[in-house]
Amino acid sequence: MKYILPIVAIITALITFLYLKPSGPQKSDATPEEKIISIFNDEKPPYIDRYNNGQSEARNVAISHYKNDDFKKAGETFAQIELNQRTVYDNFYQAYSQLRSNQNMDAMIGFGKVIRDSKAEDNIYQQAKLYQILCLVSLKDHKRAKDFFDQLPEGSKAKNKLQPIIQRLDQVSK
Repeated sequence: MKYILPIVAIITALITFLYLKPSGPQKSDATPEEKIISIFNDEKPPYIDRYNNGQSEARNVAISHYKNDDFKKAGETFAQIELNQRTVYDNFYQAYSQLRSNQNMDAMIGFGKVIRDSKAEDNIYQQAKLYQILCLVSLKDHKRAKDFFDQLPEGSKAKNKLQPIIQRLDQVSK
């Protein structure tokens, strides 16, 4: 009888431990792909209307899909904006939508256009670099991802965000 109370306490502690123990891979054990998903879960670039309610029906529809996280339709609809009306921001949101709908090669090309058509000091340029590297990781082109990462300015937001992913790539490739 005197052993029942300690046994109940041990069983209770064990059940509590198992119930509260985190399941799945821990942050340090996460694969590069899981770390990419965590970046997406942390933030989605907000759509900023630089066009006074869109200027075109296709842009308005694309914006609506983007804001509702319907990335496949958003990417398709951004592509329908007339070429003479397309902006670097349309290309960015189209590429981001393609990345989120696993069209990684198209997204990488789209982010390349954004990088080409914007200035290095622009925020959109830095975001495009970050997401282009994420595309390369998703495409398992780890060497190019590391090369692009090495070109990022030290201390930049993109470099700081990508650091754990690139470090994990180094661990995985050993």
